[in-house]
This record gives sequence, structure tokens and C-alpha cells, in this order.
Amino acid sequence: MREWRTADESLIDKALYLSLLDLVAHEKAERSAIIGNRIKCMKLPFLVEYPMFENRMKVFNLTFFQYEYGPISKHIYEVWGDLEGVDCITFIDKNWIALKEEGHRIARAFIGEVLGKSENQRFLRQLQDVAKKYGRLATPAILNVVYNMEVYVLDLRERLKIRDAPMGINFIYTLDDNEARLKLEVDQGWLETLAIALNPVNKHSVVRAIEDFHEGRVLTHEEVWSNVS
Repeated sequence: MREWRTADESLIDKALYLSLLDLVAHEKAERSAIIGNRIKCMKLPFLVEYPMFENRMKVFNLTFFQYEYGPISKHIYEVWGDLEGVDCITFIDKNWIALKEEGHRIARAFIGEVLGKSENQRFLRQLQDVAKKYGRLATPAILNVVYNMEVYVLDLRERLKIRDAPMGINFIYTLDDNEARLKLEVDQGWLETLAIALNPVNKHSVVRAIEDFHEGRVLTHEEVWSNVS
């Protein structure tokens, strides 16, 4: 187990996060609905990931530790920044998160073509269950659910309620593939698609190349991909 993520794990986290927000929006029956504030949108992936982490199922690769208002993940801030950068989510009044049309489009494709596969059904059901149970709840209700969760804290080797966990203690680490009993399967083609669609630098480079082409400037293959990581 570790606290860092690989590049592929980061891409998968962003696609899963969009999928979770899309499922929540579906529960609200409003595609343009505000999903919730930053606190709620931090806790929703925790509610997906923790039960699976406890059972050694590798879905999200986000690490969470105890902080003000319960479990927090520094990785979520990276997810938010990149998804905002590729026009998939937007922040309203710097606090409220809404899913944009591009986010819905990518989420629907990922749900249908990746999560919908037979080998990934367990993970899809977990996302759907969290969206259904908690998607419509306001932040105070979400916090009450999370604070009263009983978890096994590896660093302390004991079970306790989240509200009683000491500040800074880790709840979730990133599982290595060989530690997982089951892991989300994402093929290489989808990883390459996500590397362009969900990486602001890559996406903007490709968009700029397309614009140059339409303006009559023909680029070499090396020029097109020079800024794509």
C-alpha cells in the first residue's frame, strides 16, 4: 500500500469521479444540477472507496486522512483542478460543484463501455448505491453518516468511529494491484483516451492543433504531440 498514484491510476480516478457525479445528477433528475459543495463532493468518493478498500477491492486510488470535517484527500484537489481545466465541472461561487455537458458525455461513455463490462459490475453497483443513498443528502446529513462510520484504522490497528479518529491518521491507502482481490479493469485504449480528454495540457494541445489545421497550418506529427505528456 502507498500514498502516491501512478499516472494511469490518476486518470481512472478522474473518470470514476465524473461517473459518480453523473450518477448523482441522474438521481436528482437534473443534468445541470449542483452536485453539492466541496465538503459533500469530497465525502462521496470516500463513501464509495472505503468499504471496497476494507475488502481489498481496488476502485478509486484516492488516499484519505482525518482532517477538519472528517476524511479528506489531497488527490481530490488534483481531480477538481484537472476536471475544471477540461471543462467537465464548474465551481459556482468557488464552493458549489456542478457537472458540465462535457463531463456528462465522458461519464456516460465510461459507465457504458468500462463500468458496464461484466468484470466491473461490482464497482458500478457500488457507485450507483452511493449515488442513490447519499446523492440527494445535504452536507450536514452526509457528515453525520461519515462521522458515525466505524472503520479499521491500519496505523492504529483498531476499529473506531471516524469522529473519534485522531487528526492526520490515514483511513485509506492506494492498493497495489497484487494486494487487491478485485480491481477495476480499464483497457489501454480507454486509458489513452482519458489521457487526452482529462489532462488539461494534453487536451489543449490537441485542440490547438485542430484549430491550426482548420486555419490552414499543417503540422507535423512531432509538432502536434510535442506538448502532450
